[in-house]
Amino acid sequence: MQFKHRKDMELFFKLHPILMAIMVDMYSYCYDNNMPFVVTDTISTTQEDKELGRISSSHRTHRAADVRVRGWDNLELKDFQNYFNEKYKDVAAVSKSGDKNLFLVHNSGHGIRHIQIHSKYSL
Repeated sequence: MQFKHRKDMELFFKLHPILMAIMVDMYSYCYDNNMPFVVTDTISTTQEDKELGRISSSHRTHRAADVRVRGWDNLELKDFQNYFNEKYKDVAAVSKSGDKNLFLVHNSGHGIRHIQIHSKYSL
């Protein structure tokens, strides 16, 4: 598992244990399928969220992380998301419309997926 920033490598072990286990499982999947797995963000502060324009508290409450998917082809990405959405649907975040989804696509244009577990796991 690679980390874009040293800070996120250190904070990784403060994520909710369920999210940590999911991330390790994702890394293993990517390793087995020769896909890069880079964690680009983990826990943040209120000030960092404000600077990034975040609305959700998921990074501050230790239940979200971001992963770079740039360089993955569409089929790899679709298979990855389908596999993990199904496997972890019981702990996935729930949207305002009631849909369970482990992934959120960032609008940053940098090929990032936001991985988020349910708010009941906030720390």
